[in-house]
Amino acid sequence: MDPESEEMNPRYPDLQVSLRTENPLALVSATRLALRRAGKDRGEIEQFTQTALSSPDPRGACSRYVRLERRVRVET
Repeated sequence: MDPESEEMNPRYPDLQVSLRTENPLALVSATRLALRRAGKDRGEIEQFTQTALSSPDPRGACSRYVRLERRVRVET
């Protein structure tokens, strides 16, 4: 696999986080929860958290670990 395609795919493509908000802290929290529920190593989850919270773009950090899905709210 070439390095460019590795950058575009999350580390855990089988994990998906559905976004209902643009709040970066909620996104980091949801990603941590998905990693924990999947039984990922505590140290790796902590490393992800530090990276995401120190990043100017937490969404980008999250997308390197899991697949992100944006839920669209339908107003009636």
